[in-house]
Amino acid sequence: MARTFYTERDIVDLVRQGVSHLKLELGDRITDVARERAIKEGLKLEWPDEALTAAPHRYPPLKVARTRGARTGSPSTELHDRVRASVIAKLGGEADPGLVDDIIQRVFRQLGVG
Repeated sequence: MARTFYTERDIVDLVRQGVSHLKLELGDRITDVARERAIKEGLKLEWPDEALTAAPHRYPPLKVARTRGARTGSPSTELHDRVRASVIAKLGGEADPGLVDDIIQRVFRQLGVG
């Protein structure tokens, strides 16, 4: 099985070519920056079911310091941005980003993060 590795440059090139939907195959990889760019550009990413199931094992676990008061660049702000990008990418860009932000903030408050 051939694997494809997508970077931000690949996403920019696909969008310039008029591609609006990218079907990823099992084993394909996409950088976090590329995933965020795809969301920003409205490029829908379609993951195979197996890739969604395996996704937690492909990325290193997050280490988050429990902090109060999120500041730009703080661990909780970085975590929020990573969670937001991941959720929106997995939902194929069909999620309301404002609603995703509200839910993440609510969960963070309940966990005492940020």
